[in-house]
Amino acid sequence: MTTPETIRTQILALVKEYHTEKFASKTFDPDKDLVHYAGRVFDAEEIVNLVDASLDFYLTANRYAERFEAEFAGYLGLSNALLVNSGSSANLVALTTLTSPKLKNRRLKPGDEVITTACGFPTTLNPILQNQLVPVFVDVNLGDYTAIPERLAAAIGPKTKAVMMAHTMGVPFHLDAVMDLVKKHSLWLIEDNCDALGSTYTLQSGKMRDCTLFCEAKWGAVPVFSQSGHTGHRKLRTNPGNDGRRNMQTL
Repeated sequence: MTTPETIRTQILALVKEYHTEKFASKTFDPDKDLVHYAGRVFDAEEIVNLVDASLDFYLTANRYAERFEAEFAGYLGLSNALLVNSGSSANLVALTTLTSPKLKNRRLKPGDEVITTACGFPTTLNPILQNQLVPVFVDVNLGDYTAIPERLAAAIGPKTKAVMMAHTMGVPFHLDAVMDLVKKHSLWLIEDNCDALGSTYTLQSGKMRDCTLFCEAKWGAVPVFSQSGHTGHRKLRTNPGNDGRRNMQTL
């Protein structure tokens, strides 16, 4: 007798066979082939999991999402991580959570200044503007495009409340200097780590800051450093409101 599970097994076997016929012949020669900044990199297991998830017809988070969140948090040595649809959304969720009234005098409020780089991805900048915060731009080093530490120190003023920067193209910015500054001035550090999962700077990037964001292809993730932060991030992911800030009164 044919059962749904039997059919699923047959479908996934065919998907694996399809991958072999369609994609397995592609090779990479490090001496000849270009290393692209971005693109699809996958094997048979990933395409099988993609189809397997679709057969459950969960159009949002499902068992694969829950498994990923748990394993990704474990990789980073944290209790929780929140999967979202992109690194851009991870940036928005993380920064918006810092506007929660529950943070009291440390919450970010309209008009507060957030230091970021003058050369970087717009999705690092956009959440600052979306939350009615004021970006303060600092210049970057040519070659690695990370913020110049001296310019960061000079940019801090009485309205500065946070620093939000990316590890551009996998190159960690000067974490020692940045951590010294944020500790000295009691600032939030939001670390856009979308390009740099696995990069190291004494300690692995993404393990020691207030908020760290990751992304790859069509997913993003927000590692969570506290249970209250996890609750706030999850509320925003589930129902961000019309402008991404409406639910902050309940966080």
